[in-house]
Amino acid sequence: MAGLLSPPFMSSYNVTKAGVVALSESLRHELEPWGIGVTAVCPAFVNTNLANSFRSPDPALAEISAKLIRNGKLTAEDIAEQVRKAVLRNKFLLLTHREGRTAWWVKRFAPPVFRREISRAARRLRARIEETR
Repeated sequence: MAGLLSPPFMSSYNVTKAGVVALSESLRHELEPWGIGVTAVCPAFVNTNLANSFRSPDPALAEISAKLIRNGKLTAEDIAEQVRKAVLRNKFLLLTHREGRTAWWVKRFAPPVFRREISRAARRLRARIEETR
């Protein structure tokens, strides 16, 4: 989801994920003539061991990110099942979390609303970061 929604305070991570989405889209077009499908999987926070190895130059941001990962609503197994179904249907973009699908829809079809909400989220996150410091 970071590659699609560009959440605040994650710039370097967001750009790498946006690159994966762009690469997937290019491969989709390039491989389609051979009957090869591509599925770009865009999960939100998933409760995995990533929280244990997450690194950030900002300890407060690392702590908040680890908490979000630990509180992920879907498991890796849940995501794997969604991926299996999406590949069978030759679905290109798989947004695994309901909240992510909603945010993506709002960003695409109501940009001013998305911008307002992402700005509010940035202010709240900034306050949490400063509070943690």
